Amino acid sequence: MRHPSNLIKLNAGMNESEFDGPTTAAFEAILSSLPPTVKSESPDSRGLFVDLQFVAALLSEISGAITQASLIFRDTDKQVRVCAIGEGLLVGRANDCDLSLPQRRDLSRHHFKITKENNGFRLFDHGSSNGTFVRGIQSRIASRELCDGDIIEAGGLAFVYIGPVSGI
Repeated sequence: MRHPSNLIKLNAGMNESEFDGPTTAAFEAILSSLPPTVKSESPDSRGLFVDLQFVAALLSEISGAITQASLIFRDTDKQVRVCAIGEGLLVGRANDCDLSLPQRRDLSRHHFKITKENNGFRLFDHGSSNGTFVRGIQSRIASRELCDGDIIEAGGLAFVYIGPVSGI
């Protein structure tokens, strides 16, 4: 199994050498000013930098606005897809999944589900064989409240969770 941060780099279509440069003082200043819900759970700030580059690369390829909670990912055809979550979204290989990816052999038939709860969304692993990971944390998750920008790793894919859009 690939280390989650390597999966993100490869899934974004980026090359390892693009991430080998030193972290700048300006980047460190930005990191220190972020609220705790945005900071990477890894003690290595390069992890957050890689995550931000990955999310930015996906978002730059989307035409139009995202108007509701969604998952964004790069499919096997290298196209960026946006999948609205609605009241809930089941992801896996099976045909009865809301987001069915039958070609992804590393995904379980019913790999994970995202459900709407109160004012947010919660991710549940459905007993998948290869696990579901969030934000590059090494341990598998069973259930976790999602935050805007979370990266969900499952079945060799990295999905970005975009939270609900609130009125301005």
